[in-house]
Amino acid sequence: MTAYRDLRLVLAATAICGVASLLTPLGEVRAVFAVPLTLLLPGYALTSAIVGRRRLDQLAIVPLPLGASLAVLILGGLLLNYMPGGIHGLSWTLLLVLIILVASHIAARRREPPARPQPAFGLQAPRPLAVALGVAAVALVAALGGTVYAAAKINGHAIKVKSLPGNRLAPRSVPGNRLKPGAIGGSLLAPGSVTGIQVDASTLGQVPTAVHADSADSAGDAETALNAVNAETARKVNGYEAGCKDGTRPFAGACWQVEENEAALNAPAAALSCANQGGELPDALSLAAFSQQPGIHLASGDEWSGDVTVLSMPNVYALATVSPTGVIDSAGSVETRKFRCVIPLVG
Repeated sequence: MTAYRDLRLVLAATAICGVASLLTPLGEVRAVFAVPLTLLLPGYALTSAIVGRRRLDQLAIVPLPLGASLAVLILGGLLLNYMPGGIHGLSWTLLLVLIILVASHIAARRREPPARPQPAFGLQAPRPLAVALGVAAVALVAALGGTVYAAAKINGHAIKVKSLPGNRLAPRSVPGNRLKPGAIGGSLLAPGSVTGIQVDASTLGQVPTAVHADSADSAGDAETALNAVNAETARKVNGYEAGCKDGTRPFAGACWQVEENEAALNAPAAALSCANQGGELPDALSLAAFSQQPGIHLASGDEWSGDVTVLSMPNVYALATVSPTGVIDSAGSVETRKFRCVIPLVG
């Protein structure tokens, strides 16, 4: 029936784009299928459900669906940000597919012609669009269910060594302690990304102008030999005191606050508070390791880390959190959590 032809095309395109955007490994190809799924199909289905049997003017056939799709994205992002699972590719796809299916069903019902006499014995042939809705729903559930199963079963231990190139990894997804020594050369490091407290002094060569500091028992007489590795009693580095202040404990080359901050803040406010104290929020894996140290108890309800796990749009993102037992989870940036700061050893 021609009255439902556009809706059948919408359902077919939804099934193809939904499956391809989840299962296609290449980001550029995945984006080709994600664009119509986000910017065209939801708005067209919603607009069709609103207008019913009426036909859209040719000048409005693109602006109206595009505006409706943008409204779905804005409201859907707000909804998913407060859902337990957070915002990620699978949750977006499920939400958009659900909206398209429901809107297409409503549009089809509104386009139905007036009731006709029922055939004998009350038998009624199935509507073509109803069959298309059922087939599309079954195909999407099967594809998405396979994706969920794979996501639950496949982890880092199941991936073959050297099977993933570096450009396939998300930024900040691999912590430094998981890298093989010497795997990243100095030419690949960003300027300022490595500080002095992260450098093993025993790996540095002798400073040409500090030969006279080889046997220095203290650095008091070696003001021009700031890099003298044999000055074991040096209490200052380049004029700055080296050590941890009260209320902090040395761990992983820095000074960690023993107690969490009293106020529970959202993620941006927590990061600003640590910056004002001369430090920063810890990364999730280090915070989980610190929670296992003697006498350390993380706050109930999880604590913030500085690792961003999901970024869906500007200022809509989630960060990793760590529970008192060291379990890593995530929470939207607008939620409130307690936190502790990591202060540089040299201050």
